[in-house]
Amino acid sequence: MVESYAVDLEKKTCTCRVWQLNGYGCVHSVATISFLNRDVGGYVDTMFYGAVYKNTYTYLIQGMNGSNMWPPTDFIPPLPPMKRRMPGRPKVNKRRDASEKLPRHTVSKAG
Repeated sequence: MVESYAVDLEKKTCTCRVWQLNGYGCVHSVATISFLNRDVGGYVDTMFYGAVYKNTYTYLIQGMNGSNMWPPTDFIPPLPPMKRRMPGRPKVNKRRDASEKLPRHTVSKAG
């Protein structure tokens, strides 16, 4: 069975939906663009251009002070989540007497 995908270059869509999800062409769209002898770079989203990438990181984000330097508030601090009982039978650890030896789980070749 041969599969075929419809590519719309004007809407920048393909029926495999990879182009819509990623923002850059899938193999079907690149094959179509190359077949029509067009520039593949013209169909890439501007978000992936190097100039846009560099422009994103031109501004510095200053770090915050530690929580001990934050101004106090009237809000109640958040509590940790409540402990949940895990499903299944709980594991019981036997308290061993000081005179008891730890059990050894070795099996000899004889049996």
